[in-house]
Amino acid sequence: MKAGLRVATRADVPEIQRVRHSVRENRLTSTVISDDDVVEAIERTGRGWVVEVDGRVVGFAVGHAETGNIWALFVEPGYEGKGHGRRLHDEMVAWLWSKGLTRLWLTTAPETRAQRFYERAGWRNAGLAPSGELLFERHAVDHQAIAREIKRAFDACRQIPPFTARQPDLAMADAYEAAALASAMRIADGAAVVGRKIGFTNFNLWPIYDVHEPIWGYVYDRTLIRSPSNSATCSLSGLADPRIEPEIMFGLKGTLPAKATSADVLAAIDWVACGFEIVQSHFPGWKFKAADTVIDGGLHGRLIVGSPVPLAALGPDPAAALASFTIALTRDGQMVEEGKGSNVLGSPVNAMAHLAAVVAGQGEKAAIKAGEIVTTGTLTLAYPIRAGETWSYTVKGLPLAGITLTLAA
Repeated sequence: MKAGLRVATRADVPEIQRVRHSVRENRLTSTVISDDDVVEAIERTGRGWVVEVDGRVVGFAVGHAETGNIWALFVEPGYEGKGHGRRLHDEMVAWLWSKGLTRLWLTTAPETRAQRFYERAGWRNAGLAPSGELLFERHAVDHQAIAREIKRAFDACRQIPPFTARQPDLAMADAYEAAALASAMRIADGAAVVGRKIGFTNFNLWPIYDVHEPIWGYVYDRTLIRSPSNSATCSLSGLADPRIEPEIMFGLKGTLPAKATSADVLAAIDWVACGFEIVQSHFPGWKFKAADTVIDGGLHGRLIVGSPVPLAALGPDPAAALASFTIALTRDGQMVEEGKGSNVLGSPVNAMAHLAAVVAGQGEKAAIKAGEIVTTGTLTLAYPIRAGETWSYTVKGLPLAGITLTLAA
């Protein structure tokens, strides 16, 4: 199927009305919105867009340029869940912001797909509108200013107040946009992206840090340490309040679909390795919200990757092996914690599937590429560290030798 997005014209009104009355939720009678109302909305008070699949209009969106109201966004049943709604949404929102608006708003019925869609897209539930529907809002965010501030914090190894303390309704979508700009600044300084880190995949961390969903950030050539001998040294210089996390890493030989199954994930994996991620926080006391962690590069500091083994070495059922293995984490030879693969969203394989679903809604630039290294999240809690310590972990249930890391100043 060939899909395309374009600006709507009055010639599209019959198809817009057809899609509008085909939906299962937020239904209206034909007398509520006339054809003239639609023309007014797309030609005089705002603009509209349509998505076509093989020449058929299957979705549309309309935004009001003066009030900032999302006048309509609908996708025909049978074409939902394919990214058409998000494409329409992002195009419309970008256009409305370009008009100098500082607030966007919409209303929708509670307990609907629309409610969940807007929540995922970063809209803030502002309570009930006089109509009894839910009121959602978004306020203008200066993504460039946020990116510049976090980049300065990276460069100076300096902690700053959380962005959400200054803008409480900062959405995850805005956080990822600012993070992408900050990443572009690091690339402009000469860094190269070599992979991703997935964070907060361990449910045990959620109540500790008040972050209740996984996040991701980039790994760079400058933050990567390869350790083919499974013994490495890492300097803590330039890291803000660092902590250590034992993790399982994958090297990818293929890409992942948005709705990746376990089989899809395993087909994309070339190798598996033990390793550590050194995470850091540019916010004092490790106090932040999820959006702050995204802006802070997923809290990524360093990634130490041990000797890789082919996925095939995990045996006939690698999915089961990755869900059931355990590790023993030590500091200076003393037991710290036993971790397990099931701590990572049930399995590191599930963490990869989650990452694929998230990046699918973030555009082509965020797409996962073959050749990337992805670290899937900590198998234990995250522990404060200092120079002079030696951390190790051994593995049971996977053919991995474990890894040792000595920390230097």
